[in-house]
Amino acid sequence: MVTESDIVHGLRALGLKSSSAVIVHASLRSFGEVSGGASTVCQALLSTGATLLVPAGSWDVTGVPAPPGLLRPHNAVPMASTWQAFDEALSRAVPFADDLPIDQELGLIPETMRQAFPHVRSCHPLMSYLALGAHAQELVAAARLASWTVGGVS
Repeated sequence: MVTESDIVHGLRALGLKSSSAVIVHASLRSFGEVSGGASTVCQALLSTGATLLVPAGSWDVTGVPAPPGLLRPHNAVPMASTWQAFDEALSRAVPFADDLPIDQELGLIPETMRQAFPHVRSCHPLMSYLALGAHAQELVAAARLASWTVGGVS
């Protein structure tokens, strides 16, 4: 059983400290069996004092596929098979709000951070991030809609 202390010790061994800023994209499963689950991992990360940037995309509720026939080569965005499918996806999409749940594909760690710990969230409609720690406001203030890319295409 992995404990919070074990995780903190490992993070410190990697060099994480209060002056660090790090993007955290982790799978809870990769830690093994954690006493307390995702909450323990989140608390351990925060215990280092580092500023954390956590992916917080909401593609599952805000995103829509590209219209049929309009997909750019080498882009990771899916394409609707028909205009009807595109219209249906568009009608289900919701506008971005910083209290939206994080896409389940990103896992339990970011959603636990969103629900249980003080944070700020960048306002990108598809690729937002949570920021936690001493420099959280600075990181989010520096984010611009044009500064993120999808599939290598701005």
